Amino acid sequence: MKPTVGERDQNEAESSTGQSCTQEPKVYRYITDTVAFNLIDTPGIGDTRGIQYDIENMKMVLKCLSNWKQIHGICILLKPNVPRLTLSLRYCIEELLVNLHKNSIPNISVVFTNSCNTLYRPGDTMTVLKKLFEDVKNSSQNTIHLSGANTFCIDNEAVRLLYAHQKGAEFEKDHIRNFSKSWNHTVNETHRLFKYIKGKSFCKSF
Repeated sequence: MKPTVGERDQNEAESSTGQSCTQEPKVYRYITDTVAFNLIDTPGIGDTRGIQYDIENMKMVLKCLSNWKQIHGICILLKPNVPRLTLSLRYCIEELLVNLHKNSIPNISVVFTNSCNTLYRPGDTMTVLKKLFEDVKNSSQNTIHLSGANTFCIDNEAVRLLYAHQKGAEFEKDHIRNFSKSWNHTVNETHRLFKYIKGKSFCKSF
């Protein structure tokens, strides 16, 4: 299969500006040989335009989720080796967890992106995340258990290589081997994530 670059989407801003790439929640429907699922892509956290934009983005996320009566999985995407959570990140995660229906809490998973540099491990982020979840438990009684079963480490460097190669870039064999390992690991983690979500019961979003 030849890799192709999709058309520009007005809902996606340039990442180089520092603002959230995804401008508002958008649903993408994917159909495979075994399952069809709806992926709700939401704005990221830590918009350089200020925490007010994070607050507004969080309101849009919660409004979007309220339109769905049933949700299989909720994925929180974070980078590994973050020694402390920013104020905006902490606010948005707390706001999400406090507003979710208690029956949806077991369906939460954490995906660590750009994890090849940490040998596909969560790094310091896991420590601060556990502390945050403990604070959430004390304030809302919502308990989120983190384990190897609901945490996933991926990286998209192999995808970047494919697109660069399509544009004519050349890479040494050692680099290609490393990217291949990254690709295989991420594919396996993605399959494990889908299997984990597929095995979950329906939950109410609010």
